[in-house]
Amino acid sequence: MASSPPIQRPRLRPGGFLPLDLEAFRAHAWEEGGLCFAVCGAPPGCTETVPIDDGVQLVTHLHGQVLSADEDRIVFELGDDRVAVRALLPRGLGLATLAGRFVRVTVSLLCHPRRPPTVDAVFRDEGGSVLLWARDGAPPTAREAACGAVRIASSPSGPRLAVVTAHGARTLAARDPAQVRTPAGAFVVLPIRVAPDGAAFVFLRR
Repeated sequence: MASSPPIQRPRLRPGGFLPLDLEAFRAHAWEEGGLCFAVCGAPPGCTETVPIDDGVQLVTHLHGQVLSADEDRIVFELGDDRVAVRALLPRGLGLATLAGRFVRVTVSLLCHPRRPPTVDAVFRDEGGSVLLWARDGAPPTAREAACGAVRIASSPSGPRLAVVTAHGARTLAARDPAQVRTPAGAFVVLPIRVAPDGAAFVFLRR
């Protein structure tokens, strides 16, 4: 079997595995349409089908060392298989600094016959702490909330993302990032889109 390419080990910025350029996010926030994640090449046994209410959820679990990474893709080596996770993320946030690290990734797609699909991705470090939680679609249930409860709140200016923090609920408008502390730790929340029936957002550990 061909030898693996050398693992890139870029220096990590203080405060977390994934750096964030808030200026770039704010400058291009109006261009962002949503989030998407896709797993390519997952071997048998990595994906399970879970019945949910009147729909179905496809959940893929990956755990291993990241062989290579760039802004929108990471590649795992799982036995003899190379598995790629591709991501559509907001400007200012990328995955390149995960190269060489052991991470756990869960990507799920929730499909209902009468509602748009919901995509959800959670990246954790070797100890199980959440590095990144990204979701686009219906508000998460208590079981799905990786970093704490999130819901949609109404306001005179339009729907807002309500995040339950250690000090009570905090509401955020679309494209209005904020730093919060939830029971799972300290995160920057990037609300990309907020609508009455769902939202697109990212939690990034700090």
